[in-house]
Amino acid sequence: MSHKLVVSKALEDALTITDPNDFIFNSDYNTFKIIASGVASFDIGIGVFTKTIAHGQSYTPLAIAFMICDTNEEVMLPGFQWFNTSPYDDLGFYEVRTNSTNIVFYGRSFRATTTTIKFRYYIFESPL
Repeated sequence: MSHKLVVSKALEDALTITDPNDFIFNSDYNTFKIIASGVASFDIGIGVFTKTIAHGQSYTPLAIAFMICDTNEEVMLPGFQWFNTSPYDDLGFYEVRTNSTNIVFYGRSFRATTTTIKFRYYIFESPL
């Protein structure tokens, strides 16, 4: 006898449904598992920036990051996006990558003064 764990969406019967989209969680399907998370802060000046932090994993993991305004009124995913809220409307977040040792954040600032930017990041298990 095999066992599994399932959680269905509201109004769905977890014992009878078969469509994977009707589950919130089903142990028969693999899911991304968050193995680490944190906040990274960097001081940046005008121009393109590349900032790195060590991820501490023994392999190259998958990571996602969000750029955060100090006011917490706006959060941005990477993808050549710009904040809409002043005074951060001249800061952009292009992409986030990982390599064997680091998470690397890329973006651009058109601000003439040094600004502290924050990223919230999540590192996922990515076994091959």
